[in-house]
Amino acid sequence: MTVIDDTARDLQTRALELARADSGIRQWERLCRLLESLSDAQIDDIALELELALGDWDDALRVAPLRWVQDAEQNGQSRVFWRFVRVLEMPDWDAPAVLRMPLMREVARLDMSGWESTWLHALDALASSDDVRKLEQLDLTGCSLNSEGLSRLGHHRFSERLGGLWLGENDLGASGARLLSEHSFSKLERLELPFNDIGDAGLAALGGSRCLETVRTLNVSANGITDEGVRQFVRRGAAHMAHTLFFDCNEVGAAGLESLGESAHIGNLRFLSLVQNGLGDDGAKALAEAPRAGKLEVLLLDDCDLGAEGLAALVSSSNARGLDYLSVCGNPIKDAGLEAMVHSKQLPALRRLALHKCKITREGGRLLGSSSLALNLEELVFSSNSGAGELLEALSTSKSLRLAALSLGRTGIDGEDVALLGRCRGIADLRKLDLRRNKIGLKGASALAKSDVFKNLEILRIPGCEIGDKGAAILAQSPNLANLKWLDVDIDKDFGTDGALAFARSAYLPEVLKKPFLRRLESVKRTKQRSKAQTLWQKLVRVVRRG
Repeated sequence: MTVIDDTARDLQTRALELARADSGIRQWERLCRLLESLSDAQIDDIALELELALGDWDDALRVAPLRWVQDAEQNGQSRVFWRFVRVLEMPDWDAPAVLRMPLMREVARLDMSGWESTWLHALDALASSDDVRKLEQLDLTGCSLNSEGLSRLGHHRFSERLGGLWLGENDLGASGARLLSEHSFSKLERLELPFNDIGDAGLAALGGSRCLETVRTLNVSANGITDEGVRQFVRRGAAHMAHTLFFDCNEVGAAGLESLGESAHIGNLRFLSLVQNGLGDDGAKALAEAPRAGKLEVLLLDDCDLGAEGLAALVSSSNARGLDYLSVCGNPIKDAGLEAMVHSKQLPALRRLALHKCKITREGGRLLGSSSLALNLEELVFSSNSGAGELLEALSTSKSLRLAALSLGRTGIDGEDVALLGRCRGIADLRKLDLRRNKIGLKGASALAKSDVFKNLEILRIPGCEIGDKGAAILAQSPNLANLKWLDVDIDKDFGTDGALAFARSAYLPEVLKKPFLRRLESVKRTKQRSKAQTLWQKLVRVVRRG
């Protein structure tokens, strides 16, 4: 056997090992590089095994690298490794030829977001291609899509297979929504229409259309929709109803929620997002009183002018019994609203709670930390509130906590509080920790490095925590870094060159997370070299002038 054969066999083995390992973006990138090093025949030898291994991966990870697309366009043909691709993200080129190639046979998602000049030709290329067989998701976000494009899209044969369609940021207006409503997408499950200014008239048109009959996720955020639009939407029998509904950044108030609550189909709704709508307490009460809204699992009410009274009505309603995730960030619910939640008997399923910037005080933190509600939470966002220290003190006495994600950014905690968190033996599997903009210093860094509470961390966010070079060195030597997938620090402010060097040399920090520190060190090296060269030049100039 030749050396070349041995090398190819080794590459094949490594490719299969990667495919069988845990899936991820970086693993996919490495696999793509390995496949590029093999010939088409060598890939064919392991193709079936690779397909089986990649069958467990999320299709969204299997994105064609841009260099593959460029190579296919330039050479007019595609390599065998294209058979493993499921997502094609294309830049704004005139590339209809690529879309007609056999490489499209396995592509399930095509992303043309941001195209402004050639998307119409691309749609025609897709329509005329016999190789577009598995395309299920099409992203045309920000493509300056016009009525002609919408009309063609609706009549193309591949549109009958689409399960997901992204049309955000196209300024479709009410007329565009009407055009869309005239087409039947028989398999469409997800329709994204944010930032299109469709208004009440456009929403009403969609409400009575066939194009929503199979849709489970509908996003009409930032479209200038008011209570009247919601009323017409419901009256026309819309929302057969979608499983997931995004109404963010509109002008929906209490009257709109009353209309939504009266829909015979609201019982189908599981996920409702109303972020940045002026609902107020009356809107929360309307949702609480909706007769068939008891199957909601996710409710997002950030920045909705919600107060303690409205929240109390909502969490004491039977409609809250199925909630797994409740977010009321940016609402002044204060301690009174938190107290209503803590004492509610209608939140047995709540596992994720977001309370960012809710004007909660120390007493509120203590109340939440000592409650039975806290014992069941798996994710808690408590950032930009007072009382985080009292929250941690109360939690430290609990013997069993489910917390896997905790956000305490900008709460004023210090190193002592981080040490207190490290003594919360009831926390057995903390995966995400956000301590941004708290002056935890050296003591906080030492606690993060030493406590077993932090041994399973996958995400650690500590920018603006002033850990310094010593804190960075202590943390870099901790095995608690071994499972990290993301380390967020302010490299330019939290510590100096010595701290960056400690992380770059860490025996525990994953190699991919060392790259920012290595770049920092390289930048410092170049700066010193330039400074040294400039000093030498200045000396030389002085010598010449004296001479």
